[in-house]
Amino acid sequence: MKFGKTDLKPDEIDFSLPAFKAPSQKINNSTDTLKVYTGQPVWSAKGNIGKIYPKGTRPNQFLYHYSRQFNSIELNATYYKIPTQAQVISWREQTPEDFKFCPKFPQFISHRKKLSEKSDSLDEFLSNIYLFENRLGVSFLQLPPHFSPEHISELKKFIDLLPEDMSFAIEFRHEDWFRNKSAWNEILTYMHSKNIAAVITDTPGRRDVLHLNLTNAIALIRFKGNNLHATDYQRIDQWVDRTLSFIDSGIRELYFFLHQEDESLGVELSQRYLKSLNANLNHHFRFPKILDRQSSLF
Repeated sequence: MKFGKTDLKPDEIDFSLPAFKAPSQKINNSTDTLKVYTGQPVWSAKGNIGKIYPKGTRPNQFLYHYSRQFNSIELNATYYKIPTQAQVISWREQTPEDFKFCPKFPQFISHRKKLSEKSDSLDEFLSNIYLFENRLGVSFLQLPPHFSPEHISELKKFIDLLPEDMSFAIEFRHEDWFRNKSAWNEILTYMHSKNIAAVITDTPGRRDVLHLNLTNAIALIRFKGNNLHATDYQRIDQWVDRTLSFIDSGIRELYFFLHQEDESLGVELSQRYLKSLNANLNHHFRFPKILDRQSSLF
Protein backbone atom coordinates (compact mmCIF):
# COMPACT_ATOMS: atom_id res chain seq x y z
CA MET A 1 0.00 0.00 0.00
CA LYS A 2 1.86 3.09 -1.24
CA PHE A 3 -0.98 5.38 -0.19
CA GLY A 4 -0.14 7.14 3.08
CA LYS A 5 3.62 6.71 2.84
CA THR A 6 5.68 9.11 4.93
CA ASP A 7 9.32 9.94 5.56
CA LEU A 8 8.70 10.06 9.29
CA LYS A 9 10.07 7.24 11.40
CA PRO A 10 7.49 5.05 13.18
CA ASP A 11 8.49 6.46 16.58
CA GLU A 12 7.68 9.96 15.30
CA ILE A 13 4.04 9.16 14.41
CA ASP A 14 1.04 9.25 16.70
CA PHE A 15 -0.55 5.87 15.98
CA SER A 16 -3.27 6.13 18.59
CA LEU A 17 -6.71 5.20 17.30
CA PRO A 18 -9.48 7.78 17.54
CA ALA A 19 -12.23 7.27 20.07
CA PHE A 20 -14.99 5.03 18.79
CA LYS A 21 -18.55 6.30 18.85
CA ALA A 22 -21.22 3.68 18.30
CA PRO A 23 -23.34 4.43 15.20
CA SER A 24 -26.63 6.19 15.82
CA GLN A 25 -28.35 3.99 13.23
CA LYS A 26 -28.78 0.30 13.96
CA ILE A 27 -26.35 -1.66 11.77
CA ASN A 28 -27.41 -5.21 12.54
CA ASN A 29 -30.75 -6.92 13.05
CA SER A 30 -29.42 -10.46 13.33
CA THR A 31 -27.66 -12.58 15.91
CA ASP A 32 -25.40 -14.33 13.42
CA THR A 33 -22.17 -15.92 14.58
CA LEU A 34 -19.17 -13.62 14.43
CA LYS A 35 -16.89 -14.15 11.41
CA VAL A 36 -13.37 -12.72 11.43
CA TYR A 37 -11.05 -12.89 8.44
CA THR A 38 -7.39 -11.91 8.19
CA GLY A 39 -5.13 -11.86 5.17
CA GLN A 40 -2.74 -9.99 2.93
CA PRO A 41 -3.08 -8.27 -0.47
CA VAL A 42 -1.23 -10.99 -2.40
CA TRP A 43 -0.36 -14.67 -2.09
CA SER A 44 2.78 -14.37 -4.25
CA ALA A 45 5.31 -13.19 -1.63
CA LYS A 46 8.39 -15.36 -2.20
CA GLY A 47 9.57 -14.64 1.34
CA ASN A 48 6.84 -17.01 2.51
CA ILE A 49 8.70 -19.99 1.01
CA GLY A 50 10.20 -21.94 3.89
CA LYS A 51 8.15 -19.85 6.29
CA ILE A 52 4.49 -20.62 5.69
CA TYR A 53 4.94 -22.30 2.31
CA PRO A 54 6.97 -25.54 2.25
CA LYS A 55 10.43 -25.29 0.74
CA GLY A 56 10.27 -25.95 -2.98
CA THR A 57 6.74 -24.55 -3.34
CA ARG A 58 6.12 -23.44 -6.93
CA PRO A 59 4.24 -20.19 -7.74
CA ASN A 60 1.20 -22.11 -8.98
CA GLN A 61 0.97 -23.71 -5.50
CA PHE A 62 1.18 -20.45 -3.54
CA LEU A 63 -2.57 -19.88 -3.26
CA TYR A 64 -3.17 -23.42 -2.00
CA HIS A 65 -0.70 -22.96 0.85
CA TYR A 66 -1.69 -19.33 1.50
CA SER A 67 -5.32 -20.37 2.02
CA ARG A 68 -4.25 -22.95 4.61
CA GLN A 69 -2.55 -20.16 6.55
CA PHE A 70 -4.95 -17.23 6.12
CA ASN A 71 -8.71 -17.38 5.66
CA SER A 72 -9.01 -14.38 3.35
CA ILE A 73 -7.19 -12.22 0.82
CA GLU A 74 -7.51 -8.62 -0.24
CA LEU A 75 -7.42 -9.50 -3.91
CA ASN A 76 -5.23 -6.69 -5.23
CA ALA A 77 -4.66 -8.43 -8.59
CA THR A 78 -8.16 -7.51 -9.80
CA TYR A 79 -7.27 -3.81 -9.54
CA TYR A 80 -5.14 -4.21 -12.65
CA LYS A 81 -7.11 -6.77 -14.63
CA ILE A 82 -10.50 -8.46 -14.55
CA PRO A 83 -9.92 -12.16 -13.83
CA THR A 84 -11.35 -14.56 -16.38
CA GLN A 85 -14.09 -16.96 -15.39
CA ALA A 86 -11.58 -19.82 -15.65
CA GLN A 87 -9.19 -18.03 -13.26
CA VAL A 88 -11.92 -17.39 -10.70
CA ILE A 89 -13.02 -21.02 -10.78
CA SER A 90 -9.42 -22.23 -10.49
CA TRP A 91 -8.73 -19.95 -7.52
CA ARG A 92 -11.98 -20.99 -5.86
CA GLU A 93 -11.22 -24.68 -6.19
CA GLN A 94 -7.76 -24.32 -4.61
CA THR A 95 -9.13 -22.90 -1.37
CA PRO A 96 -11.05 -24.29 1.64
CA GLU A 97 -14.81 -23.78 1.95
CA ASP A 98 -14.44 -21.05 4.58
CA PHE A 99 -11.94 -18.96 2.60
CA LYS A 100 -12.98 -15.50 1.36
CA PHE A 101 -11.74 -13.51 -1.66
CA CYS A 102 -12.23 -9.73 -1.43
CA PRO A 103 -11.67 -8.39 -4.96
CA LYS A 104 -10.77 -4.77 -5.54
CA PHE A 105 -12.64 -3.06 -8.36
CA PRO A 106 -10.41 -2.62 -11.45
CA GLN A 107 -8.88 0.84 -11.72
CA PHE A 108 -10.38 1.38 -15.17
CA ILE A 109 -13.75 1.24 -13.42
CA SER A 110 -12.97 3.05 -10.16
CA HIS A 111 -10.83 5.78 -11.76
CA ARG A 112 -12.85 6.55 -14.89
CA LYS A 113 -14.24 10.03 -15.52
CA LYS A 114 -17.91 9.02 -15.21
CA LEU A 115 -18.03 6.50 -12.38
CA SER A 116 -21.75 5.82 -12.73
CA GLU A 117 -21.69 5.25 -16.46
CA LYS A 118 -22.88 1.74 -17.28
CA SER A 119 -20.16 -0.31 -18.91
CA ASP A 120 -19.43 -3.80 -20.16
CA SER A 121 -16.35 -3.82 -17.90
CA LEU A 122 -18.45 -3.43 -14.76
CA ASP A 123 -20.83 -6.16 -15.87
CA GLU A 124 -17.93 -8.46 -16.72
CA PHE A 125 -16.17 -7.86 -13.41
CA LEU A 126 -19.29 -8.50 -11.32
CA SER A 127 -20.40 -11.57 -13.28
CA ASN A 128 -16.91 -13.12 -13.15
CA ILE A 129 -16.27 -12.61 -9.44
CA TYR A 130 -19.76 -13.95 -8.74
CA LEU A 131 -18.27 -17.33 -9.67
CA PHE A 132 -16.33 -17.30 -6.40
CA GLU A 133 -19.72 -18.38 -5.02
CA ASN A 134 -19.57 -18.94 -1.23
CA ARG A 135 -15.93 -17.85 -1.20
CA LEU A 136 -16.78 -14.31 -2.33
CA GLY A 137 -16.36 -11.87 0.53
CA VAL A 138 -16.59 -8.08 0.28
CA SER A 139 -15.67 -6.44 -3.03
CA PHE A 140 -14.36 -2.94 -2.49
CA LEU A 141 -14.17 0.23 -4.52
CA GLN A 142 -11.05 2.31 -3.94
CA LEU A 143 -11.91 5.86 -4.96
CA PRO A 144 -9.08 7.85 -6.59
CA PRO A 145 -7.44 10.64 -4.56
CA HIS A 146 -9.09 13.33 -6.72
CA PHE A 147 -12.64 12.02 -6.09
CA SER A 148 -13.98 14.67 -3.71
CA PRO A 149 -17.39 15.33 -2.15
CA GLU A 150 -18.20 17.42 -5.22
CA HIS A 151 -18.91 14.08 -6.92
CA ILE A 152 -21.23 12.71 -4.24
CA SER A 153 -24.20 12.42 -6.60
CA GLU A 154 -22.02 10.49 -9.05
CA LEU A 155 -21.04 8.07 -6.28
CA LYS A 156 -24.67 7.57 -5.25
CA LYS A 157 -25.60 6.73 -8.84
CA PHE A 158 -22.77 4.20 -8.99
CA ILE A 159 -23.92 2.58 -5.75
CA ASP A 160 -27.37 2.22 -7.30
CA LEU A 161 -25.82 0.11 -10.08
CA LEU A 162 -24.52 -2.51 -7.67
CA PRO A 163 -26.43 -5.77 -7.17
CA GLU A 164 -28.05 -6.29 -3.78
CA ASP A 165 -26.99 -9.94 -3.48
CA MET A 166 -23.27 -9.10 -3.17
CA SER A 167 -21.31 -7.33 -0.42
CA PHE A 168 -19.47 -4.08 -1.14
CA ALA A 169 -17.30 -1.51 0.62
CA ILE A 170 -15.90 1.87 -0.42
CA GLU A 171 -12.55 3.44 0.46
CA PHE A 172 -12.34 7.25 0.49
CA ARG A 173 -9.07 9.11 0.00
CA HIS A 174 -9.72 12.76 -0.81
CA GLU A 175 -9.09 14.93 2.27
CA ASP A 176 -12.34 16.86 1.88
CA TRP A 177 -14.46 13.83 2.76
CA PHE A 178 -13.03 14.08 6.26
CA ARG A 179 -13.19 17.88 6.43
CA ASN A 180 -16.72 18.34 5.08
CA LYS A 181 -18.80 16.78 7.85
CA SER A 182 -22.08 17.44 6.06
CA ALA A 183 -21.02 15.58 2.89
CA TRP A 184 -19.40 12.81 4.96
CA ASN A 185 -22.53 12.21 7.01
CA GLU A 186 -24.66 12.34 3.87
CA ILE A 187 -22.69 9.63 2.07
CA LEU A 188 -22.44 7.44 5.17
CA THR A 189 -26.21 7.64 5.62
CA TYR A 190 -26.73 6.71 1.98
CA MET A 191 -24.30 3.80 2.25
CA HIS A 192 -26.15 2.60 5.35
CA SER A 193 -29.43 2.64 3.40
CA LYS A 194 -27.80 0.55 0.65
CA ASN A 195 -25.97 -1.83 3.01
CA ILE A 196 -22.51 -0.69 1.82
CA ALA A 197 -19.53 -0.73 4.22
CA ALA A 198 -16.97 2.06 4.60
CA VAL A 199 -13.35 0.86 4.36
CA ILE A 200 -11.24 1.91 7.35
CA THR A 201 -7.60 2.56 6.49
CA ASP A 202 -4.81 2.71 9.08
CA THR A 203 -1.72 4.00 7.31
CA PRO A 204 1.20 6.05 8.76
CA GLY A 205 1.03 9.16 6.55
CA ARG A 206 -2.74 9.76 6.39
CA ARG A 207 -4.30 9.57 9.83
CA ASP A 208 -7.44 11.37 8.63
CA VAL A 209 -8.66 8.31 6.72
CA LEU A 210 -8.83 6.40 10.02
CA HIS A 211 -12.48 7.31 10.54
CA LEU A 212 -13.96 4.31 12.47
CA ASN A 213 -17.43 4.79 10.97
CA LEU A 214 -19.65 1.72 10.66
CA THR A 215 -22.49 1.73 8.13
CA ASN A 216 -23.53 -1.93 8.23
CA ALA A 217 -22.61 -5.18 9.98
CA ILE A 218 -19.36 -5.52 7.99
CA ALA A 219 -16.04 -3.87 8.83
CA LEU A 220 -13.09 -3.91 6.41
CA ILE A 221 -9.81 -2.62 7.85
CA ARG A 222 -6.65 -2.06 5.80
CA PHE A 223 -3.61 -1.90 8.09
CA LYS A 224 -0.22 -0.67 6.81
CA GLY A 225 2.63 -1.79 9.05
CA ASN A 226 6.32 -0.94 9.31
CA ASN A 227 7.92 -4.36 8.81
CA LEU A 228 7.34 -5.53 12.39
CA HIS A 229 8.59 -2.39 14.10
CA ALA A 230 7.57 -2.38 17.76
CA THR A 231 4.79 0.08 16.96
CA ASP A 232 3.14 -2.53 14.69
CA TYR A 233 2.45 -4.77 17.68
CA GLN A 234 1.24 -1.84 19.79
CA ARG A 235 -1.16 -0.85 17.01
CA ILE A 236 -2.47 -4.42 16.70
CA ASP A 237 -3.24 -4.44 20.42
CA GLN A 238 -5.25 -1.24 19.96
CA TRP A 239 -7.15 -2.82 17.07
CA VAL A 240 -8.13 -5.79 19.20
CA ASP A 241 -9.72 -3.35 21.65
CA ARG A 242 -11.53 -1.50 18.84
CA THR A 243 -12.68 -4.79 17.34
CA LEU A 244 -14.37 -5.69 20.61
CA SER A 245 -16.16 -2.32 20.50
CA PHE A 246 -17.20 -2.97 16.90
CA ILE A 247 -18.61 -6.36 17.88
CA ASP A 248 -20.51 -4.79 20.74
CA SER A 249 -22.04 -2.33 18.24
CA GLY A 250 -23.30 -5.09 15.93
CA ILE A 251 -20.46 -6.02 13.60
CA ARG A 252 -20.72 -9.69 12.64
CA GLU A 253 -18.27 -9.91 9.73
CA LEU A 254 -14.83 -8.36 9.99
CA TYR A 255 -11.93 -8.33 7.54
CA PHE A 256 -8.48 -7.29 8.73
CA PHE A 257 -5.93 -6.98 5.92
CA LEU A 258 -2.25 -6.56 6.69
CA HIS A 259 0.08 -4.63 4.40
CA GLN A 260 3.86 -4.50 4.80
CA GLU A 261 6.68 -3.39 2.52
CA ASP A 262 7.82 -7.01 2.87
CA GLU A 263 4.53 -8.83 2.33
CA SER A 264 5.90 -12.00 3.95
CA LEU A 265 5.76 -10.28 7.36
CA GLY A 266 1.98 -10.21 7.70
CA VAL A 267 1.63 -13.57 9.39
CA GLU A 268 3.21 -12.45 12.67
CA LEU A 269 0.73 -9.60 13.10
CA SER A 270 -2.19 -11.74 12.00
CA GLN A 271 -1.28 -14.30 14.63
CA ARG A 272 -1.05 -11.67 17.36
CA TYR A 273 -4.40 -10.17 16.35
CA LEU A 274 -6.22 -13.52 16.28
CA LYS A 275 -4.70 -14.86 19.50
CA SER A 276 -5.48 -11.69 21.43
CA LEU A 277 -8.98 -11.47 19.98
CA ASN A 278 -9.68 -15.10 20.85
CA ALA A 279 -8.47 -14.52 24.40
CA ASN A 280 -11.01 -11.71 24.79
CA LEU A 281 -14.03 -13.12 22.96
CA ASN A 282 -15.24 -15.56 25.58
CA HIS A 283 -14.66 -13.00 28.29
CA HIS A 284 -16.72 -10.26 26.62
CA PHE A 285 -19.12 -12.21 24.40
CA ARG A 286 -20.64 -15.64 23.99
CA PHE A 287 -19.17 -16.23 20.53
CA PRO A 288 -17.09 -19.37 19.97
CA LYS A 289 -13.38 -19.10 19.41
CA ILE A 290 -12.63 -17.92 15.88
CA LEU A 291 -10.56 -20.05 13.57
CA ASP A 292 -6.82 -19.51 13.84
CA ARG A 293 -5.00 -21.42 11.12
CA GLN A 294 -1.62 -20.20 12.37
CA SER A 295 -1.48 -21.77 15.82
CA SER A 296 0.45 -24.83 14.63
CA LEU A 297 3.17 -22.84 12.87
CA PHE A 298 4.75 -21.01 15.80
